[in-house]
Amino acid sequence: MTKKSDFAILPVGGSFEMDYINTDGISSRRIIDVRTFALDSDGYIRAFCHARKMVRTFKYSGIIGLVDLETGEVVKPEHFLRHLKARYDRAPERQMDFFVREMKPIVDVLVYIAYCDGRYAPSEQRYIAQWLTDKSEMGDDFLAYSLGVMKSWPVPDSMDFSFAIRAINQRFPEWRDSVLEYARNVAKADRKVTDEETNQLKILERLFAVFGEKAW
Repeated sequence: MTKKSDFAILPVGGSFEMDYINTDGISSRRIIDVRTFALDSDGYIRAFCHARKMVRTFKYSGIIGLVDLETGEVVKPEHFLRHLKARYDRAPERQMDFFVREMKPIVDVLVYIAYCDGRYAPSEQRYIAQWLTDKSEMGDDFLAYSLGVMKSWPVPDSMDFSFAIRAINQRFPEWRDSVLEYARNVAKADRKVTDEETNQLKILERLFAVFGEKAW
């Protein structure tokens, strides 16, 4: 759990159809995938908005209608916080799974860089697991769970690597520089950067630039 803007924040997954009124009084209906929620009725959620194709912040006070798309349940806006907290309490590990699924292109890139020299070292696995734990904001209590996920992660091939880079450029373009830095740190995690890792890092940097130009 983390605290931002005096609100305790928890990660959670779930898709909803939401009717929302923004601060300008404009109403809209949109599909959202919730990522985190504040444990305060005066707070907000952070969710991927399918209409805007990006993660946005929505205040509880602006939500006027909700349908849980996984269950079909109509959720009263005043009960939304309780609904999300109950979902989190039922299976917190599942929320890490939601986060890992969302971050799959980035994880694929990091695992590919780690394994491209033919060895997926425990220190490399731990670095990626720690990154997932930090970015999910679930705390170090979930480090062991994340490490288990990384130990069993399927090793991507070169086609998976290229596809993941394209997905990052499309879904997380603002993360390109950070992902490149994470990949460099993964390569250094076992205290030895091999020639193959260096070559693949150069390919990653080049493909980020190529796909980035095509996006424009």
